[in-house]
Amino acid sequence: MILRSATIILATGLIVGCEQNGNAAKERLEGVWISDREKTLESIERKHSIGDRLKKHLGKMRYEFRDNTIAFYLPGDSRDGEIKRESYSVISENEGSIKIETERGITATFYFEGRCFYVRSSDGFREYFCSQFGI
Repeated sequence: MILRSATIILATGLIVGCEQNGNAAKERLEGVWISDREKTLESIERKHSIGDRLKKHLGKMRYEFRDNTIAFYLPGDSRDGEIKRESYSVISENEGSIKIETERGITATFYFEGRCFYVRSSDGFREYFCSQFGI
């Protein structure tokens, strides 16, 4: 009986701990994150070259996390703004990164450096986004 009680307590603690961690990650992401043109260009110029079309969008793109949703904005796009707002869940997190999955099954990992995070592009460079309000 004691072993069974200990197992139930341990399982309950793990479930609550995971839930709290997901909430902490969501709180860490909460807010508006704007593309940092200079940091991104530094990352690109070290190893890659990009076209003028992408270059003109650097520093204008932004992520917005609020109320358990994520949206990506691309000013000047034909839709001029929000591309898609959708809910997301935290898959994993640690001190340096948070991995999420959107309701459409898209996964993304955000790697933190100070008050910014970066996402890795399919071309291998880092695109940086910094908190609009500072964190």
